[in-house]
Parts: sequence; C-alpha cells; structure tokens
Amino acid sequence: GGRNPLAGVVLGLSILVLGAWWMASVARAGDRSSTIQQGRSATGVIDARRFISPCGRNTCRQIDYSVRYIAAGRVYRGDVLADDWDHPRRPGETLDLVYDPAHPGRAEIRGRPPSRTLPFLGASLCLAAGLAIAALWAYVLIRDRRTPR
Repeated sequence: GGRNPLAGVVLGLSILVLGAWWMASVARAGDRSSTIQQGRSATGVIDARRFISPCGRNTCRQIDYSVRYIAAGRVYRGDVLADDWDHPRRPGETLDLVYDPAHPGRAEIRGRPPSRTLPFLGASLCLAAGLAIAALWAYVLIRDRRTPR
C-alpha cells in the first residue's frame, strides 16, 4: 500500500541520466581545457579577484580573477579560476594566460587548468545513486509481481 515501485524506477533512471549528462559535461570541459592549455599565450591584467569556496569552508578554495587580455588583435574580458588561495595576485597585476585560437574569449591561467575533481566526484555519485535507486525499486517491482495476491 502506498508505494509505487515504478515511480521509484523512473526516479532512479532520471537520476542516472542526469549523472550521465553531468559526466559528459565534465569530459567536454576537460577537453576544452586541454585545447586552451595548448593554445596561444597572452598576458592578462587582473581587474578584480574574488575568493570562493564552492564546497564549503576551507575546502576546494578558488580565486576567480576577472581579467582583460589582447587576443587576435582585440581586447577580451573574462574570468579565470585559480585553484587554492596560494599566492593570490592583486588587481592591476598580471597573469600568464593561454587562450584557444579558435575561440579567443576562452582563456585559462597558463599551466594551471581548473580542477575537475569535484565535478567528476559529483557526477560519479549521481550515477551511482541513480543506478542504486533504479535497481532497488526494480527489485521491489519484480518481487511484487511474482508474489501471489
């Protein structure tokens, strides 16, 4: 009474699809970052910086730098992430950047691509949870259909 195993299976499969989409997004971001890191050099001037902790206090700390740089004969503005808070630079200072020649607006700090560890972990947990929920509810659904009433 009251439970709906089919809804549980659908929920689990939905979470599994979300995890697969997230994992594909992490892989695409990694590929894009590799392309950027192999791109052309530029010197960026820091306009602003912001200290962020996307995972809570004192873990996975990052600095979000708003920068401007010249690429393909034009001034671009964007944000680049630096993992951890070590040796932060101040507005007005420069950063060594690299950008994708095919998309000059995409830049990163030279030799320091943003970490993909946390997004990978999140996507993996989403995949595992979706699989577990779908499997458990599928088991309940099959068991209930085999049980005579």
